[in-house]
Amino acid sequence: MRLEIWFRIPLLILVLDSVNSQAISQVLENKILHSTSGVWALWGAWTGCSSSCGEGVTLRYRKCQRDNIEVTCAGEQRQYKSCQSVLCPANSIPFRNLQCALYNTRPIPGSSQQRYQWVPFYGAPIPCHLSCLAVGHNFYYTFGRVLDGTRCGEDSDGTCINGQCLTAGCDGILGSGVTNDLCGKCGGRNDSCIHIQDVFRLLYPSSGVFGYKNVTRIPAGARRIKVTDKSQNILALMSLSKGYVINGNWTMSRSGVYKVAGTEVRYSRVTISHEFLEASGPTDEDLYVL
Repeated sequence: MRLEIWFRIPLLILVLDSVNSQAISQVLENKILHSTSGVWALWGAWTGCSSSCGEGVTLRYRKCQRDNIEVTCAGEQRQYKSCQSVLCPANSIPFRNLQCALYNTRPIPGSSQQRYQWVPFYGAPIPCHLSCLAVGHNFYYTFGRVLDGTRCGEDSDGTCINGQCLTAGCDGILGSGVTNDLCGKCGGRNDSCIHIQDVFRLLYPSSGVFGYKNVTRIPAGARRIKVTDKSQNILALMSLSKGYVINGNWTMSRSGVYKVAGTEVRYSRVTISHEFLEASGPTDEDLYVL
């Protein structure tokens, strides 16, 4: 049989140093950024959340220190970050609906004095414009940009800031583009974990009783797990808390998603000689492949 297994586990590094690592991180976070012209001061504190309930945004500023008004600083003067307040009541009005409703008592420019009732229209080409549909009519009107902190759409993860639809990076800052590396570290360089990859080979027994054979232990904290079997054998997966999860106790499991060790494991049997297990992790307990 031939069984290929690979996964990533956290890399523990012990640094013996009298310098406070938290203080170093704080200095690096708040260091003064120099440009070719002006100099940025330190970032200010984050403001309160823009929404009293549900999702909103918070922002912080930094000042460009310069000798004259013609000098500028390279980079952003403000940053926006997603924030979460308490859950909104079930009967609360969504933020975009509220903005459309503000025009219920006003005539639209260039029209008669007729008043309309307005609700959000999500079919407009620019998601961060306040496009509202006239209730009972077949037209919509755009009242300019939506307010900062408005969701880009009903099913969108983006947030409108200055008329642009921005998504938050793993650091929570909108538009930062920072992502998790393969080790699950935000903005990392794939150097905080160890990549484990091996091939398990075992000859078929010439005689005797066939049974479960332990292949390997996947330790807690593992990410990006993938086990591929290309033989006439059947994979099995177990944990200490649940016992057998897939193909255990001489029963065959169906292809599908199984929840175990704090993650979802996708199992698929492509053919009688090809099956695989995959999980994104991280796992919260050891798993055993048999």
